[in-house]
Amino acid sequence: MDELPFLVVLIRRLRAAVIWIVAATFAVLLYFDFTEDEDVAAILTSVFIFLIFVIVVMIVFKKFFSDKSKDKE
Repeated sequence: MDELPFLVVLIRRLRAAVIWIVAATFAVLLYFDFTEDEDVAAILTSVFIFLIFVIVVMIVFKKFFSDKSKDKE
C-alpha cells in the first residue's frame, strides 16, 4: 500500500489551506490595525510570527523526517 487513503490526503490539504488562510487573514488584519491601534498590532504581530514559525517547522520536518524510504525496496 504505497498510496495514502483519499481521506488522509484530503485532511492534509485542508489543513495546509486553513493554515495559509489564517496566516493571510492575520497579515491583512495586521496591516489595517497597525495604523489604528498599536496594542492590537503588537498582538497580531506575535501571532503572525508564530504562524510563520509553525509553517517553517512543518517544512523542516517534512524535509528531514519524511516517511518515504527508497532504501527499503
